[in-house]
Parts: sequence; C-alpha cells; structure tokens
Amino acid sequence: MTSNAHLGIYTSIASHGENQTLPPIVLRYALQSVARELLPHERVATCFRYHAPNKDTVYVHKSKTSKKAYYSGLMVCGSVWHCPVCATRISEARRQELTSVVNAWTGGLAMVTYTASHRKNTPLREILDVITEGVRGFKSGRFFTGVKDRYGWIGGVKALENTYGENGHHPHCHELVFFTNELSDETLDQLHLSLRIHWREVLGRKGWLASTDVGLNMKTATSDIKDYITKWGHEPSIENPAFARKWTLEQEITKAVVKKGKKEGRTMTQLLIDYMNGDFQAGEVWKEYAREFKGRNQLVWSRGMRDLLKLNAWEKDEVIAESVPQDTIVLAGFNRDQWKAILSAKLRGEVLHMAANLDEEGFAQWIAEKLNNTSTKPT
Repeated sequence: MTSNAHLGIYTSIASHGENQTLPPIVLRYALQSVARELLPHERVATCFRYHAPNKDTVYVHKSKTSKKAYYSGLMVCGSVWHCPVCATRISEARRQELTSVVNAWTGGLAMVTYTASHRKNTPLREILDVITEGVRGFKSGRFFTGVKDRYGWIGGVKALENTYGENGHHPHCHELVFFTNELSDETLDQLHLSLRIHWREVLGRKGWLASTDVGLNMKTATSDIKDYITKWGHEPSIENPAFARKWTLEQEITKAVVKKGKKEGRTMTQLLIDYMNGDFQAGEVWKEYAREFKGRNQLVWSRGMRDLLKLNAWEKDEVIAESVPQDTIVLAGFNRDQWKAILSAKLRGEVLHMAANLDEEGFAQWIAEKLNNTSTKPT
C-alpha cells in the first residue's frame, strides 16, 4: 500500500494542506483509526465510534477555561497502550496529579531509569518480563532495605515505556522517587553508583546484562535537567508546536506513550504515524507492542504513597477517558443518523477541533454545513 493511498482514506487529513500543521485532535483520531485497522478485534476498534449503552445522543462539550472540546455518550476503550485518543486524555490527567505532588513535595526527588541490554531479534515479551521482574527483585532483600533506611527512600511511582530503534524494542521503566530530605550531590553520586551495581547483579542472576553506563540511570528533579530537554525537546509530536514547552520529570513519567522519541528510537505513536504513511513494517512492530503491553499497568505507585501524599482515590483509566470537565457547555447534540454521517465522513477529530476554535454560533453554522443544514441544536 502506498503512502498516498493509505493517507487518502483519512479525509480529514487530506483536507489540510501538505505543508500545514495538522491539528493535534484531528491527528489523534486519525491515528486511532489506524490502530483500529491494526487491531480490529480490540476495544480500540469501537472507541469513540459507537454509542454507549442506553445512549441515543452524542454531545459535544466545550470547556470554558481550557477551550478544549469533548464528546460524551460514546463507548471508550480506556487503553493507554492501544488508543491515541484515550492515552492523551489519561496521561494528561495523571500528569496534572503528579505535577501537583511534585510542586508540593518538600523532600528530595529523583528519576531512576531501568534498562537491560538486548539484541534486535530478542522478543519483546522476554525483554519486558526481565525489566518488570528485575525491578521487583531490585526492591526486595536486605540491600534495598538498607537503601531506604540510609537515604530516606520513601517510595515512588513507576511507569513503563517502549521505544523501537536499531536494536529492536527497547522497553524500560522510569521511577520518580521521593526521599525524606534533599540529598547532597556527593550522597547522590554514592547512591547512584550503588544502585547501578545492584541492578547489574539483579539482572545477572537472571542471565541478563545491564550497561555499566546506562543500565540504571538517575537524575535529580531539582538539578539542571538540560539532558532531558535535549532528549525530549518539547511536548509530544502530536501536540501543536505553537504550544511546545520543555519536559519536566512528571511529564517524563506520565506522558511516555505520546511523547516524541529520541533520534535513535521511535515511540509507538511515531510507529503509527509511519504506518499511516505507508510503512507496513512499522505496523507489524506496533502490533507486537500492542499485544505484549496489553493488560499491563502504565503507572504503579508504591504501597502507601498515595495515602502519604493525600491523593484522591485512584481512578481507572476508562473513567478518566470518558470523563468531561465540569466547566463545560454543550455546543451540539447529534442523533444516531447525524453521528453516523459524521463517522462516515471521518470528521470526529475535525468536529472537536472546530468546536474548540469557534464560538457557539460559528460552530453551529460550520456543523450545519457539514451535515447539509441538518439541525444540531443540543437535545
């Protein structure tokens, strides 16, 4: 399948000039359609496409503060791994929560990243299991008990991530660690070295290797994080460049599934984009990722940390994906025939983009023209 032929099925993309920046929400829904094509039997295939049980009307809401637009009345999959639409909504909610925690924390903070050496032909499942089981083993035993006591390591929140590069799949785990007090540079260097040695020993017992230099890496949230700025550059590539800004450690934790990858590796979002542009192999790689990450938790808090930080009860991903902010107004309500027309014309993303950027009157006029002057007043 050629690039142009593949892109041609996404009319909302084709309607934009070749050199124009595609609105983020339009691209997210186009990528969701790509995921649906690759995973026709998963829940992403029905996400934000079909009516939720006992719902006959699809509503378009617009936030008074953020000016973003949302749908309600539709089924959602709530998958951070499979769905570009749900992943963005879920990761943003997690990021906001973690940002508030980081801003309020008066002790020390650090980012620890766990990786393992592997070859290109190593199956993703094997590498992923080594990373996840390795981190569990890393936290057990007398060594880690001593680390907690000596350095005031209270707990943290772990996040899984995957990229794909010259050596194949590269799953790894980030952990934002909370310490009782700020640690001096000398103390951090000592801790970093001992953690690296311990990580290599843990993987060695499983017959695996970790790079001496980057097998385990630690950065402090209060120090200069210019290497992270270089690594990530700006917000996810599916976000509008006009609002690009530097990455913080809490974004590193929560937005891994949508961020821009390093030069030597592609994120899973980039694989979807490449497949949409005609790269068949990228689609096959993405399907392997989707299969192996399915059912795994993206974020895992240490036991007792959420209570310690006085956070609200944990909300499931699906609940976040289908939620609508409280400060919204309803711009339109579509009956089943109207929604079918929008779905058939592949306008789901464009409807939300226009709702976010037009006033009520302008949006009503625009959608009426799209639906051949069919009334779209809220029901």
